[in-house]
Amino acid sequence: MWFSKGWAWSTNIRWISFNSSNCDTDNDGKSNGSSGCPAAGTAMSAYSVKIDSGNGNFSGYAWSSRIGWISFGDYNGDGAINSSDENISGAPCSGNCRAKLNLSNNQVTGWARVLRYKSFGGDRGWIKLSGTATNGSTYGIYKNGNNLEGYVWGSENIGWIRFNGSNYGVTVVVPTQSAYQVQVDSDPVFPFPAEVDTGKVASSGRTYTVPSGKLNYGTTYYWRAKIWDTENSESSWVNGPSFGTAAHQYPRVDFEWTPKTPSALETVEFKDKSIVYGGTSISDWLWTFQDAICKTPATGCETVQNPKITFNEVAEKSNKSVSLKVTDSDGFSCLLNKSIPVNVKLPEIKEVAPKK
Repeated sequence: MWFSKGWAWSTNIRWISFNSSNCDTDNDGKSNGSSGCPAAGTAMSAYSVKIDSGNGNFSGYAWSSRIGWISFGDYNGDGAINSSDENISGAPCSGNCRAKLNLSNNQVTGWARVLRYKSFGGDRGWIKLSGTATNGSTYGIYKNGNNLEGYVWGSENIGWIRFNGSNYGVTVVVPTQSAYQVQVDSDPVFPFPAEVDTGKVASSGRTYTVPSGKLNYGTTYYWRAKIWDTENSESSWVNGPSFGTAAHQYPRVDFEWTPKTPSALETVEFKDKSIVYGGTSISDWLWTFQDAICKTPATGCETVQNPKITFNEVAEKSNKSVSLKVTDSDGFSCLLNKSIPVNVKLPEIKEVAPKK
């Protein structure tokens, strides 16, 4: 859905606002008192003239301080657009009223209506968006880039309405996401309050990760999301697919070694300190040592719980990587990597008998 913004001008009825943000720039529901707007501080409803980007149909309302609401679809003023808006007795456009943008040639056809005149019936208060003037010239509005340009004609002393001038105009805005809200709960009806509720978050982001510790293990969860666009229009809730959490916590991997700062070729003993959950036991250990060889056992030390190794010779003190992957009896696994400082090889001491 596209939204319109800005102002049109008529010598007879003066300024016409196409979006409430013209008068309520901070979206606090009160007018800022600018020219063509209600007095500053006056409560006002959100409104705009919209264009369906799929079929070109107009909807919504514009506002004039002189003549009130101007509708671009709800011609009988009942708050909805339906077949009754095309069959208004005495209307100059009966059966063909709908304001519409031709998405191929960008020309606008159809009508708008001043709702304060609807009780009079006939052609009073109707605004024709394209046509032929009495002198034979054609008029209308068209979409030029992101602008609506041209003239339209209104009855009941409305006269000509111009959509673009040297310092004003009506623009078409393609809104983008400005905020989102996500809820997650184990109940698909989302009782209040939801187990996880972000509230309205100002962001154009498209992904969300539930913070650690917010969800229970072994549980089926449901989630839904909605967004706001740059016009502060709010979508309905959209439900995503359900998901299940793991049956229990994954292993918490940890290990230590001695000596803490070994030298090359010195025996280093590793001790596994990992914890598993959910009544499981550790089924596999998988160690990875950088630039080292097994000491105990001499082979296959990578798969024992507490191996001993020696690091190869180094030219200078350097850090070596050691990682441990632990798998529990349910097949849940986690990996931890640590960096170990390794000194150069210890000097060899040779006892020499004193010379006589």
